[in-house]
Amino acid sequence: SVELPWASTLQIRSDLTSPRIQSIAAHIDHSVTKIQRYHRYLYKTDRPLSEWVIAEAAKLLPELNLIEYDGNGYYSGHSVVLPIKYATYERLRNKEIIEGEITRDDLVNYTFEEKPVFYGYSLYADCNDNIHFIMNSVNKFFQNLNGYLFTGLAVRPDAIQLLKDLGLKKVWEADETQVIDGVEFRPVFMEGDFSKFGQGN
Repeated sequence: SVELPWASTLQIRSDLTSPRIQSIAAHIDHSVTKIQRYHRYLYKTDRPLSEWVIAEAAKLLPELNLIEYDGNGYYSGHSVVLPIKYATYERLRNKEIIEGEITRDDLVNYTFEEKPVFYGYSLYADCNDNIHFIMNSVNKFFQNLNGYLFTGLAVRPDAIQLLKDLGLKKVWEADETQVIDGVEFRPVFMEGDFSKFGQGN
Protein backbone atom coordinates (compact mmCIF):
# COMPACT_ATOMS: atom_id res chain seq x y z
CA SER A 1 0.00 0.00 0.00
CA VAL A 2 3.05 2.28 0.14
CA GLU A 3 3.16 4.57 -2.88
CA LEU A 4 6.61 4.43 -4.42
CA PRO A 5 8.70 7.62 -4.61
CA TRP A 6 9.47 9.34 -7.90
CA ALA A 7 12.74 8.40 -9.60
CA SER A 8 13.92 11.98 -9.17
CA THR A 9 13.54 11.64 -5.39
CA LEU A 10 15.62 8.46 -5.38
CA GLN A 11 18.25 10.12 -7.55
CA ILE A 12 18.53 13.13 -5.26
CA ARG A 13 18.84 10.93 -2.17
CA SER A 14 21.05 8.26 -3.72
CA ASP A 15 23.60 8.50 -0.90
CA LEU A 16 21.21 7.37 1.86
CA THR A 17 22.28 4.13 3.52
CA SER A 18 21.23 2.16 6.59
CA PRO A 19 23.14 -0.19 8.92
CA ARG A 20 19.85 -2.08 9.35
CA ILE A 21 20.25 -3.74 5.94
CA GLN A 22 21.88 -7.16 6.11
CA SER A 23 22.80 -9.80 3.59
CA ILE A 24 20.31 -12.68 3.44
CA ALA A 25 23.33 -15.00 3.36
CA ALA A 26 24.14 -14.13 6.98
CA HIS A 27 20.83 -15.54 8.26
CA ILE A 28 19.54 -17.69 5.40
CA ASP A 29 16.97 -19.85 7.21
CA HIS A 30 15.36 -16.95 9.06
CA SER A 31 15.53 -14.50 6.14
CA VAL A 32 14.23 -16.78 3.38
CA THR A 33 11.19 -17.77 5.45
CA LYS A 34 10.22 -14.13 5.96
CA ILE A 35 10.80 -13.22 2.32
CA GLN A 36 8.73 -16.11 0.98
CA ARG A 37 5.87 -15.28 3.34
CA TYR A 38 5.77 -11.61 2.38
CA HIS A 39 6.22 -12.32 -1.32
CA ARG A 40 3.20 -14.66 -1.28
CA TYR A 41 1.20 -12.08 0.64
CA LEU A 42 2.14 -9.24 -1.72
CA TYR A 43 1.79 -11.01 -5.06
CA LYS A 44 -0.58 -13.90 -4.30
CA THR A 45 1.62 -16.18 -6.37
CA ASP A 46 0.84 -19.89 -6.56
CA ARG A 47 4.27 -20.69 -8.05
CA PRO A 48 6.78 -19.07 -5.69
CA LEU A 49 10.49 -19.38 -6.17
CA SER A 50 12.05 -22.28 -4.28
CA GLU A 51 13.68 -21.42 -0.96
CA TRP A 52 16.77 -23.27 -2.21
CA VAL A 53 17.07 -20.92 -5.19
CA ILE A 54 16.84 -17.84 -2.96
CA ALA A 55 19.42 -19.30 -0.58
CA GLU A 56 21.83 -20.11 -3.42
CA ALA A 57 21.37 -16.65 -4.96
CA ALA A 58 22.15 -15.10 -1.58
CA LYS A 59 25.42 -17.05 -1.44
CA LEU A 60 26.38 -16.15 -5.02
CA LEU A 61 25.29 -12.52 -4.80
CA PRO A 62 25.17 -11.31 -1.17
CA GLU A 63 25.40 -7.67 -2.28
CA LEU A 64 21.92 -7.73 -3.85
CA ASN A 65 20.12 -10.29 -1.72
CA LEU A 66 19.26 -8.20 1.29
CA ILE A 67 16.88 -8.05 4.22
CA GLU A 68 16.09 -5.00 6.31
CA TYR A 69 14.90 -4.63 9.90
CA ASP A 70 13.51 -1.58 11.64
CA GLY A 71 14.93 -0.01 14.81
CA ASN A 72 13.06 -2.53 16.96
CA GLY A 73 14.35 -5.52 15.04
CA TYR A 74 11.19 -6.21 13.04
CA TYR A 75 11.33 -7.15 9.35
CA SER A 76 10.78 -4.10 7.14
CA GLY A 77 11.90 -4.99 3.62
CA HIS A 78 13.99 -7.12 1.30
CA SER A 79 15.63 -7.46 -2.09
CA VAL A 80 16.02 -10.77 -3.95
CA VAL A 81 18.05 -10.71 -7.17
CA LEU A 82 19.13 -13.83 -9.06
CA PRO A 83 22.34 -14.02 -11.13
CA ILE A 84 21.04 -16.17 -14.00
CA LYS A 85 22.41 -17.78 -17.14
CA TYR A 86 21.88 -15.87 -20.37
CA ALA A 87 20.03 -18.89 -21.76
CA THR A 88 17.66 -18.77 -18.76
CA TYR A 89 17.03 -15.09 -19.40
CA GLU A 90 16.14 -15.89 -23.02
CA ARG A 91 13.67 -18.56 -21.92
CA LEU A 92 12.02 -16.13 -19.51
CA ARG A 93 11.94 -13.39 -22.14
CA ASN A 94 10.41 -15.79 -24.67
CA LYS A 95 7.80 -17.00 -22.14
CA GLU A 96 9.13 -20.56 -22.27
CA ILE A 97 9.33 -20.69 -18.48
CA ILE A 98 8.00 -18.61 -15.58
CA GLU A 99 10.10 -17.28 -12.72
CA GLY A 100 8.79 -19.92 -10.32
CA GLU A 101 10.44 -22.56 -12.52
CA ILE A 102 13.93 -21.12 -12.09
CA THR A 103 16.18 -23.68 -10.37
CA ARG A 104 19.63 -23.57 -8.78
CA ASP A 105 21.02 -24.91 -12.07
CA ASP A 106 19.94 -21.63 -13.70
CA LEU A 107 22.13 -19.57 -11.36
CA VAL A 108 25.72 -18.56 -12.11
CA ASN A 109 28.66 -16.69 -10.68
CA TYR A 110 28.11 -13.47 -12.61
CA THR A 111 31.83 -12.58 -12.58
CA PHE A 112 32.48 -15.38 -15.10
CA GLU A 113 29.76 -14.23 -17.51
CA GLU A 114 30.51 -12.23 -20.66
CA LYS A 115 27.26 -10.30 -20.14
CA PRO A 116 25.92 -10.81 -16.62
CA VAL A 117 22.15 -11.04 -16.29
CA PHE A 118 20.42 -10.22 -13.00
CA TYR A 119 16.80 -11.20 -12.47
CA GLY A 120 14.98 -8.99 -9.98
CA TYR A 121 12.62 -11.43 -8.30
CA SER A 122 11.31 -9.43 -5.35
CA LEU A 123 11.82 -6.01 -3.79
CA TYR A 124 9.69 -4.72 -0.96
CA ALA A 125 9.86 -2.11 1.79
CA ASP A 126 7.25 -0.96 4.29
CA CYS A 127 7.90 2.78 3.89
CA ASN A 128 9.62 5.18 1.49
CA ASP A 129 12.70 5.63 3.69
CA ASN A 130 13.32 1.90 3.59
CA ILE A 131 12.69 1.84 -0.16
CA HIS A 132 15.46 4.44 -0.48
CA PHE A 133 17.84 2.39 1.63
CA ILE A 134 17.25 -0.82 -0.33
CA MET A 135 17.28 0.82 -3.78
CA ASN A 136 20.46 2.71 -2.93
CA SER A 137 22.13 -0.52 -1.83
CA VAL A 138 21.15 -2.09 -5.16
CA ASN A 139 22.34 0.94 -7.12
CA LYS A 140 25.68 1.00 -5.29
CA PHE A 141 26.42 -2.47 -6.64
CA PHE A 142 25.64 -1.50 -10.24
CA GLN A 143 27.44 1.86 -10.26
CA ASN A 144 30.78 0.31 -11.18
CA LEU A 145 29.45 -2.56 -13.29
CA ASN A 146 29.26 -2.22 -17.07
CA GLY A 147 27.73 -4.41 -19.75
CA TYR A 148 25.13 -6.08 -17.57
CA LEU A 149 21.40 -6.66 -18.04
CA PHE A 150 18.84 -6.30 -15.28
CA THR A 151 15.49 -7.91 -15.93
CA GLY A 152 12.35 -9.09 -14.18
CA LEU A 153 8.59 -8.78 -13.81
CA ALA A 154 7.00 -5.64 -12.44
CA VAL A 155 3.37 -5.67 -11.34
CA ARG A 156 2.42 -2.38 -9.74
CA PRO A 157 1.91 0.57 -12.12
CA ASP A 158 4.06 2.83 -9.93
CA ALA A 159 6.86 0.23 -9.91
CA ILE A 160 6.69 -0.06 -13.70
CA GLN A 161 6.94 3.71 -14.09
CA LEU A 162 9.78 3.94 -11.57
CA LEU A 163 11.80 1.28 -13.39
CA LYS A 164 11.20 3.02 -16.73
CA ASP A 165 12.46 6.28 -15.24
CA LEU A 166 15.58 4.51 -13.95
CA GLY A 167 16.46 3.06 -17.37
CA LEU A 168 14.49 -0.15 -17.93
CA LYS A 169 12.10 -0.74 -20.81
CA LYS A 170 9.01 -2.89 -21.29
CA VAL A 171 9.55 -6.07 -23.31
CA TRP A 172 6.10 -7.65 -23.01
CA GLU A 173 2.95 -7.51 -20.97
CA ALA A 174 1.22 -10.57 -19.55
CA ASP A 175 -1.88 -11.79 -21.37
CA GLU A 176 -3.84 -12.21 -18.16
CA THR A 177 -4.40 -9.83 -15.29
CA GLN A 178 -3.39 -10.63 -11.74
CA VAL A 179 -5.75 -9.70 -8.89
CA ILE A 180 -4.09 -8.37 -5.74
CA ASP A 181 -6.32 -7.26 -2.87
CA GLY A 182 -9.23 -6.89 -5.27
CA VAL A 183 -7.26 -4.74 -7.73
CA GLU A 184 -6.35 -6.02 -11.19
CA PHE A 185 -2.76 -5.70 -12.37
CA ARG A 186 -1.04 -6.92 -15.51
CA PRO A 187 2.59 -8.02 -14.96
CA VAL A 188 5.18 -6.48 -17.29
CA PHE A 189 8.52 -8.05 -18.23
CA MET A 190 11.21 -5.35 -18.19
CA GLU A 191 14.92 -5.16 -18.92
CA GLY A 192 17.76 -2.69 -19.15
CA ASP A 193 20.26 -1.17 -16.75
CA PHE A 194 20.27 1.49 -14.05
CA SER A 195 22.49 3.95 -15.90
CA LYS A 196 19.93 6.72 -15.31
CA PHE A 197 19.82 6.20 -11.54
CA GLY A 198 22.50 8.74 -10.70
CA GLN A 199 21.73 11.25 -13.45
CA GLY A 200 18.88 13.16 -11.82
CA ASN A 201 16.55 15.28 -13.98
